[in-house]
Amino acid sequence: DWDWFKSFPETLKSQIKSMKITVNWEKAWPAVMIAFLAGLPLLLIAGVIRWRLKWLKQYQAKLASEVGQLRNDSQLHTPKAILIDLIRA
Repeated sequence: DWDWFKSFPETLKSQIKSMKITVNWEKAWPAVMIAFLAGLPLLLIAGVIRWRLKWLKQYQAKLASEVGQLRNDSQLHTPKAILIDLIRA
């Protein structure tokens, strides 16, 4: 319905303006702290991955160069390469 599409932006604006949003900081503060404490380890892990990204690329290139060589190739090369790809993604 074309009329609905034409009126959608104005209707959305009026609905957003009519919403009453209040925050009770006394109840929200513990949840904010829990979210911060849960997110901090994830940020640290992301920082370590970012810090070691060049090493991961070099190690993956080393694994790729060893594939197909009788003395250097092993069955662990593929799982290691997949794990490095997942970490870098």
